[in-house]
Amino acid sequence: MKNGSIFALLAAYSSTDDVHYSPFENEKETAQASDRLDLRATWTSNEQNIVVSAFCDNVSDEVGVLQVLRHGKAEHFRQTAGMTMPRMYGLELTYKMGAY
Repeated sequence: MKNGSIFALLAAYSSTDDVHYSPFENEKETAQASDRLDLRATWTSNEQNIVVSAFCDNVSDEVGVLQVLRHGKAEHFRQTAGMTMPRMYGLELTYKMGAY
């Protein structure tokens, strides 16, 4: 920008195909395909002491399975799963004081 400040846009896209957590491709142990888009806009002042960012992670709010865990006999053979985070958005403000 003319006054020396910086404006940056960032987009990150990822896609994951079906993942089977069992060698038998059991449907109960399969994570369905999912996509994810994260967006961020950042402005940095010409002195670089003020940074303002707006972001939206997981724009489409598509929640996917990260992993499926099978537990043993001691836990009655239960299954658990780790999930991706739902949509999250916000603003960040950074002010740097002193030497940096």
